[in-house]
Amino acid sequence: MSLQKRVFYLKFALILSVIFSTIVIMFFEYKSFHGNLNKLSSTHHKHIDMMVDGYFEYFKDEKELNSFLDNLKKHYNFNLLIVEDSKDEKYKVKYSSSKQFLKYLPNISSNSELIDNRYSVNIYKLNTPKHNLKVISFYNTSTLISELEVTLYKLFVILFLCSIVIIFFLNMVLNYFVKTIILREKEAEQKATELYFNSRHNELTKLPNINVMSEAVLMHEDYSVLMLNIDNISILNTTYGTKTVDCIFKEVAKYIELNLPSNGLVYHMSADEFAIILDNPKENQELLLSSQIKAYFEHTPIDVTDYKVHIQFSIGIGKHKQDDHNKLNVFTQANIALVEAKHRAKGLILVYSDDMSSFGSYTQLAKNISILQKDLENESLTPFYQPIVDTYTKEIVKYEVLARIKDEKGFISPHMFMEAAEVAGLQTAITKQIIQKSFKYFENTDIAFCINITKHDFLAKYLQVFLERKTKQHNIKPQNVTLEILEDIAIENNDEMIQQINHLSSLGYVIAIDDFGVESSNISKLSDLDANFIKIDGSFIKDMDTNPKHLGIVESLVFMAKKLDMQIIAEYVHSEAIYNIVKDLGIDYSQGYYFSEPKEKI
Repeated sequence: MSLQKRVFYLKFALILSVIFSTIVIMFFEYKSFHGNLNKLSSTHHKHIDMMVDGYFEYFKDEKELNSFLDNLKKHYNFNLLIVEDSKDEKYKVKYSSSKQFLKYLPNISSNSELIDNRYSVNIYKLNTPKHNLKVISFYNTSTLISELEVTLYKLFVILFLCSIVIIFFLNMVLNYFVKTIILREKEAEQKATELYFNSRHNELTKLPNINVMSEAVLMHEDYSVLMLNIDNISILNTTYGTKTVDCIFKEVAKYIELNLPSNGLVYHMSADEFAIILDNPKENQELLLSSQIKAYFEHTPIDVTDYKVHIQFSIGIGKHKQDDHNKLNVFTQANIALVEAKHRAKGLILVYSDDMSSFGSYTQLAKNISILQKDLENESLTPFYQPIVDTYTKEIVKYEVLARIKDEKGFISPHMFMEAAEVAGLQTAITKQIIQKSFKYFENTDIAFCINITKHDFLAKYLQVFLERKTKQHNIKPQNVTLEILEDIAIENNDEMIQQINHLSSLGYVIAIDDFGVESSNISKLSDLDANFIKIDGSFIKDMDTNPKHLGIVESLVFMAKKLDMQIIAEYVHSEAIYNIVKDLGIDYSQGYYFSEPKEKI
């Protein structure tokens, strides 16, 4: 039943209830008034009854009696008729206060006519030795009845007016609440519609999103997916601001939507990513459409306020056929092709092929990211410790702290989860947790140890304060802490990072350049860094016994380090042959499986 019908029935019920209440009140008022009238009449008759019974026998003559009766009439407003009862059932009138009552005498035993004429009557028998008398009293109720009629009429008018007011007021209240309810229902319905629409469309461009696309593909058998990504959107965002970039997204959505073929649908997947589904595409239609969109935006700038902005797309294409048994769905194909296009060179259009990066590697990467995030949230990242020894005495001088994560099969290769950390932006979280756990492990000791630091740690600008707090908390001497600066920092042309490194060195922390020799720019930056050690990259050390070129590179690096008065660490020393070469080259310290593999405890 609709709300309008429910309100109508409610109003009708209220009106009926008010009318019924009015009738009930009128009825009870009428009954009450009649009851009061009868009580009043009865009271008057009782007065007469008492006076007649008490005094009649003392009257000496009729004159005295008549005087008494006149007083009754005068003081009690009673009309009296006294008759003598004869044997022939005829009445002889002895006294009458009014002649009008004589006409009632033949039917005096019946009160019906008297009541109809608005008189209340009582009959009293007075038997004396000489006479059998009847005293008949008439009480006039006309005035009271008139008053009753007037009162009932006024009451009816008042109740009728009150009923109208009540009905009008209730109608106003109901209308107000009904309008409020209807308004709220409309608002709720509108919000629900908006929420449903927003859950299925991009808020900015109003294009359908991935939720709609997931449903749409179920209706297609042969289709292709084009994943379009705007290159360098972060640079555009920084250069022009978010409002300008939002305008770019709107213009891109507008152009694609207007220039779609009849078998195409466009979706806004994320901020800078769009997808197009082509149903039963014609031969090479995917490449032709991709080239058209890419060429348009490369040659046609987008007018945004005071700017003319050129944008470029990287596009990945996936194809699906009904009889296709490829284990990858078409969206994964298109995404892999897009990632490959951006990896090779931005602005490419690539169609997925099996020789591209395997699905397994992406799945494993996603799995490693999930494991790493969980370990960081639970603070269950595991530090391992590998000794660094004096090359000549083989005595342990310090330990390198290495981060490890664990899955159901065991500990994952550092290369695998460091790639996951890079993709997910978790390097800083890893560094903080390793510092916290290793400092606690070496608390109140004089053991030296090394920690790897990334460029993200310097960019976050937290290292100095964090290290100072942890050294005080765990009673660690700064000179016992070596910060291994990874090679990516050496190639950064960032004076602020170099200032941070040199400041940490001035506080007593030992600085070592890790993976030295991989990048030629390391050498040009060496003079700017206040470093104490260089650690020669293991890719040169591990096969020096069989690779003369790598041996020559290491010899050159050792010669240069000695000229700069810097100590040297060789990593990946995994055999006695490599160890002997390291010792012969005069390398100060060695690290590798020849001495010990990384362990959870020292």
